[in-house]
Parts: sequence; C-alpha cells; structure tokens
Amino acid sequence: MTAEFGAAHARFWEVHDALYENQEELGGPLYDAIVTGLGLDAPELHEASRPKSTRKDRDDFNGGMRSGVNGRRPFFGERHALRRPSGFRVAGRTLARAIGAAKSGRPGASRR
Repeated sequence: MTAEFGAAHARFWEVHDALYENQEELGGPLYDAIVTGLGLDAPELHEASRPKSTRKDRDDFNGGMRSGVNGRRPFFGERHALRRPSGFRVAGRTLARAIGAAKSGRPGASRR
C-alpha cells in the first residue's frame, strides 16, 4: 500500500527503493518515515490504507445473499458439488479415471 500511495504522488520508485533497502524494518514506523522523508503526509497514507467498502461491494454482497450464496464456491464434478476435503479426493479419482480413459481411447472407461 505504501508503494501505491507513493505512485499516487508520482514517487513510486523512491518509495519502492526505500522499502527494498529496509526490508528488515518493514512496518508502520518505516512507512511513515519513508513518506514523510519524501515530503508526503503520513496521516494521508493512513487514510489511504484503511479498507473501503464501495456501493458496488455492498450491492454484490446483498445480491449474493438474496441468491442464496452463503460461502465459497464449490468445485463441481460428476454432476454434484464437492464441498468437503473428502469430496476433492473423489474428484481426484474421477479425474484420474477420465484422463486414463481419454489416453486409452475408451470413452466409457471413466465410469465404475
């Protein structure tokens, strides 16, 4: 974020180089020292670093809730959603059979 802040003030490379040269000291005090050393405003950096929620973010979230979205997207395979880690093991076996069938030229060989 500090480098992006520098870029917004046409000072990207100076901030980038200072961050690179002081990697062992990364953290708030260093970021403040870099921006103030370049004549930029540390409180402005703090404000720019705060997470911001936009109207689009809220609309997307609310639309998902109305549509019944309540978590991460599942992985789909064999006509069903795989939501648990064990489901991914099943998916791995299914994919391995499908790949084997494709290599052997036996289109129906992927089912057991």
